[in-house]
Amino acid sequence: MELVDGFTVQAAAVALNVSRARVQAMISTGELIAERVGRQWIIPRHAVFAYAKNPRLTGRPFAEASAWHLIADLNRGLVPLDWLDSNRQKLTRRSDSLVGRALPELIDRLLRNRPSSFVLGGAFAAALHGAATRPMTPPIDVYVAEPDLSELADSIEFVELTATPNATLHVISAASWELAHFESGTTDLVTAWLDLIEAGDRSSDEAWRALLGRQQ
Repeated sequence: MELVDGFTVQAAAVALNVSRARVQAMISTGELIAERVGRQWIIPRHAVFAYAKNPRLTGRPFAEASAWHLIADLNRGLVPLDWLDSNRQKLTRRSDSLVGRALPELIDRLLRNRPSSFVLGGAFAAALHGAATRPMTPPIDVYVAEPDLSELADSIEFVELTATPNATLHVISAASWELAHFESGTTDLVTAWLDLIEAGDRSSDEAWRALLGRQQ
């Protein structure tokens, strides 16, 4: 097993200013990713830092299809960005996210030669939509329809783990793939911003500025 660089449950509780019981509950529900090392859970540092920057907001998340309908409305300007800023956590179920590592050389090939069976999100998509992000720098976000997941994972030799991840695979149903309206091999800007902010990536500020600029 790869050694996880992270926090114990007690250390994460102190860092997040919550109880041990709360951290254990977040692990059991998947709100915080963790790995069992010996007799204790270890929460990767990136997961704790991302949660500290973007704590879980109140309100029940939308189902996958509803989330993609709302994202489409946000991109068309039918829903204000103020709503998005206050309710972003309600869109977390737009996909099932698999965090892990892929071979760096295969990621580079993926970025340069994009098959039509999946699209890129995060910093890559944000940059193509006018945000000042670094598109070719992992970790990367890749959206894939569930029927194509195995082919994609094999093509980049993806292994799901929480230690030193360099890729996140966002898996959505075939039906939602049709709802998402992906164009030019990337996600929309709203989805790219969600990817960045959920990862605790500081370039999310650049994507947000691009969203604001689009409304002007």
